[in-house]
Amino acid sequence: MMAVPRAQEQCEGISINSLGFAGALLVKDEDQLEQLKAIGPMNILKAVVCSED
Repeated sequence: MMAVPRAQEQCEGISINSLGFAGALLVKDEDQLEQLKAIGPMNILKAVVCSED
């Protein structure tokens, strides 16, 4: 088991829950899919986690 503290629930309107950190990034429509592809999965995950500072 892994605990990942989030600083925010979403990035650019795409909600990220625990499934996202397990590899299942779910989107609502084609627009969000294209946005996810443009930003990149790892960048989306990095954007919602608490910083190391």
